[in-house]
Amino acid sequence: MTGEVSEVPLPARARHITQSPWRHACAVLTDGSAWCWGEGSDGQLGDGLATSSEVPVRVLDISTATMISAGTEHTCALLADGEVRCWGVNFTGRLGTGSSDHSVVPLPVIGLHDAVWIAAGAGHTCAVDAARGLWCWGRNNHGQIGVGDDRDRLSPARVEVLERAMEVAAGMFHTCAIRFDGVPYCWGQNRFGQLGIGSDLGSSAVPLRVPGVTSAVSVDAGWTHACSLSSAGLVSCWGGDFGGEPLVLCGEDLGVEVCACDNGEDDDRDGLVDCFDEECADSDCSSSPEC
Repeated sequence: MTGEVSEVPLPARARHITQSPWRHACAVLTDGSAWCWGEGSDGQLGDGLATSSEVPVRVLDISTATMISAGTEHTCALLADGEVRCWGVNFTGRLGTGSSDHSVVPLPVIGLHDAVWIAAGAGHTCAVDAARGLWCWGRNNHGQIGVGDDRDRLSPARVEVLERAMEVAAGMFHTCAIRFDGVPYCWGQNRFGQLGIGSDLGSSAVPLRVPGVTSAVSVDAGWTHACSLSSAGLVSCWGGDFGGEPLVLCGEDLGVEVCACDNGEDDDRDGLVDCFDEECADSDCSSSPEC
């Protein structure tokens, strides 16, 4: 893929898309099917093969998907009935199947039947259930599962500390979520300040409140940073090049300037999925508009 925008040849209109921080992407179409393309040598495309594809291939056994999320080498889909299915690499249990066996086809996440939100990270995955309980599983070397230790989980573990979660985002080794009151919390690795606590030292195996950020309605986690969107349209980012404390950006000036977030939707509702290359060509992602 070059720096030019290219339209992805999908068989129907898309309703949700996801971009892996590595080399594959996926989309959920209006008919509930899921399609993936790009790097597939580890089965992350879900078509029953372990091969890459330059064009979208249909994910097997998925016909009622409402959301999809791509990790580095695995992918997960949320179905209309609340079931979550994952496929691809399963080192450290990121597929949530109770084992560490890889899969080239979607497999159900055990013990989770009423999910309303999913997020796949580098080696871990999280979900919010209908009762707003938060669950995470997979790699936990920096405490990114949020259960107070660094032991990997092969199946979903409840993040007891954070109740009534509305949305969750999974980064490389960190996780962030929004509570019902609009306050974001983050946990896991903090080497680059991605927890937003004003320090780039240490990690946290339990959720910590991101200070100075309120009224959040959405959150996303990049490789070593995170961003949140407030109900007033303001975007706050922290970690990576943004530093360890939240930096507020002007919502009206964003456009494609904030290209840190990996996942997205077809916001203009034209059913077309446009992709940019990993360098965010023709945009200055490091700029910080003055409010």
